[in-house]
Amino acid sequence: MDVARPLAVVAPTLDADVLHRLLRAEGAAFTAGQLQRLIPERSVDGVRRTLERLSRQGVVNAVHVGHAITYRINPDHLAVPGLRLLADQPVELVVRMSRQLDTWPVQPLYASVFGSWARSQTTETSDVDLLVILPTAAADEVEAFVRDLEDRVHAWTGNDARVLLLDQDQVRDESLRPVLQNAQRDGIRLAGDEHWLRRALRRAAAQS
Repeated sequence: MDVARPLAVVAPTLDADVLHRLLRAEGAAFTAGQLQRLIPERSVDGVRRTLERLSRQGVVNAVHVGHAITYRINPDHLAVPGLRLLADQPVELVVRMSRQLDTWPVQPLYASVFGSWARSQTTETSDVDLLVILPTAAADEVEAFVRDLEDRVHAWTGNDARVLLLDQDQVRDESLRPVLQNAQRDGIRLAGDEHWLRRALRRAAAQS
């Protein structure tokens, strides 16, 4: 799955990009030119033709406003609930990973998905990078759970998952500082205290 283009799992075309932007807009209307600016790698003509076709299908409503035509998703169309489920795959993934972490025998002090997935800058082959920080000396208790989580994420998305498992003392390791700062800046929290990593990095910097 490509987190930036979740509808591409069934429509690897411009249709997926147009529908995704309209679904995320929560009912807002766009001209073809306005929508193309959200999909800069595509042409205005391509976006317009796609909107016209989707309008003929009824999935998109077209409204004349002066000399322009604006388009918005048609929430009453039978296909839209299914399209929303596809568009919400990244959100559902976060929910499922959080639920899995809730089953661990040792609860993380902090856990997040970070890197390209958190920034929505992926391809269908990008790894799902997870950071999990545990209390000291607890890693052995969750080894099987880590493998299970990686297997489940692959089954859910088709992407490989990579869990960076640390204990709280390793946060002071300067060689890990860039990765941890990346996770603190861009990460999407899955478990634990969302402010834990920020405080831990601040303490580590003060002690170095």
